[in-house]
Amino acid sequence: MWEGTWTGGFMRDNPDVAALTKTAFINSLAPDGNQAVKFDSHIMSIPTGVDQDGMDKAKKLMTFLVQSGAYWATSGQVPALKSVQALPEVQSIASVAKAAEQFNAIGRTDLAHPAFIEIQTAWETAVGNALATPDADVAAALQAGNDQIQAILDRP
Repeated sequence: MWEGTWTGGFMRDNPDVAALTKTAFINSLAPDGNQAVKFDSHIMSIPTGVDQDGMDKAKKLMTFLVQSGAYWATSGQVPALKSVQALPEVQSIASVAKAAEQFNAIGRTDLAHPAFIEIQTAWETAVGNALATPDADVAAALQAGNDQIQAILDRP
């Protein structure tokens, strides 16, 4: 799995590991076989009550940040704009190019849930348990994670 900035930094600090590491399209760990990849993003908003001058300045900043995605790609971040993803300087970063490809093919975005951290922790634990040992019951570990997450989602 690729963790963007964190993995990018690790690879730069450990060129011996980077030399042996290849970027590949993500495999599916989903119990039902429906493959997907989830990306988080920075969410920018303009607070209610900001005057027109403030809104214009905020929009200008937001536009600049989105259009400058190639710069952020050097830290492992996938640019939001497909036109920026296609730039040669972005495509030359194998991990970012592959992450963009898989997100465009099977990516999912969603709104944050109030229990997002709890859900994320449950799923990370489930995947960790599934991959912890060579003889782990992967299906059971992932189903346990799904059950725990469903219980969180079913709360009133």
